[in-house]
Amino acid sequence: MNVVKKAYEVARNYHAGEVRKAEKEKPFILHPISVATKLYESGFSNDDNILAAALLHDVVESTDCTREYIYKEFGPDIASLVNSVSESDPNLPWETRKRETIYRMKTLDLRHKVLKGADGWDNTEDLVIKFGIAGKKDFSSFKRGEAKKIWYWDNLYQSLTYNNGDNQVFSSFKYNIDTISGRVNFETLDELGKLHYKKLELYKLKNISDAISKFNELKKSKTTYVVGVSGSSNYLLEELANYLRISGLLVKTIDSNSNFYLEDKNLNTILTELANSSNSYYDIILVDCNVNLPLLYKMFLEKKFPKEVYYRYLNYSINELSKQLDCIVSLTYDENINLNNNNNFNYINEKSAINLYNGISYEYMTHSKDYTNISSFIITNNSSLSHILNDISNEIVENIRKKYLSDIKIKLKK
Repeated sequence: MNVVKKAYEVARNYHAGEVRKAEKEKPFILHPISVATKLYESGFSNDDNILAAALLHDVVESTDCTREYIYKEFGPDIASLVNSVSESDPNLPWETRKRETIYRMKTLDLRHKVLKGADGWDNTEDLVIKFGIAGKKDFSSFKRGEAKKIWYWDNLYQSLTYNNGDNQVFSSFKYNIDTISGRVNFETLDELGKLHYKKLELYKLKNISDAISKFNELKKSKTTYVVGVSGSSNYLLEELANYLRISGLLVKTIDSNSNFYLEDKNLNTILTELANSSNSYYDIILVDCNVNLPLLYKMFLEKKFPKEVYYRYLNYSINELSKQLDCIVSLTYDENINLNNNNNFNYINEKSAINLYNGISYEYMTHSKDYTNISSFIITNNSSLSHILNDISNEIVENIRKKYLSDIKIKLKK
């Protein structure tokens, strides 16, 4: 068995049941996997021993695994690496333990220092993301406050770079220290700023999920998240895509070029385009779920064909789309909304659009039983376009986050 895969299995077993101190919903093993991933991407992809040590770096300090076991199972090099980042006596006061770590790191070689640097990089990265999403700094999950944590990180960074200079690992660690110390004022972040940090968390979870797939020799999971949007115009779909793109997410739209009086793009064309795009490099694909339906619904209301014809086609469209969508967002409109005087909704140019879109959204809400998630948003005269876009974007990103965490927990059991 490859030493990295063996280290992953040992670490997974020893850390089973443990969770992250500041994020209880995340299994602890995500941290060692992320540290190993950072080293892999920072020039150590051919050093199996340091990658294995990254996966094992917390087992001696936080579980009942012994140093002797690591030496016996993995040899002197990996044991040395793990020992170098493990505190000698967990019963000593926090300040004493940290001073010992700072002093010890100053004299070690680059490989040992880089392992500790990647550990610090990942821990501080988690905090930056947490603070960015919350819009505030919160050290309540730590026994020591902000000042002492920053004191430790600053001095650790100085020891890591002593006689070695900077590299990607150390500079990334320092960047996070500076961010927490004041480079970013988390309290002044706007909604788009917070969405950016949510995007960073998604990318981190994606990398961890891909790493677990590799350890388990599994095929990578489909990571493009496909969102069907019903009750929207193409204008709103593009505005939503642009809002998500500003946060740094890669977004594609597949729309039907719908017009109430013109033929829509054929459903089969949409399905083909979606199938060809779902395994691409995009983070999110937004699909217009009004495919062929505005015209069909309008004709149904005007009694130009029987009800059973409408429902037969409606069910066919929803069932076919449901095979490729991860979730659906349904937009409904207050019947008292004033479309003519509210510039927030100038993308709807006819009052009849309310009945059309509300009817389509209702049908999706009642027929789409196979979707993993259905979200509904009501648009009123008090709504603003920016608030709508923010609410929908946050709902989509939170759904993706839950999906990644769920997938990761399933993979950890294999």
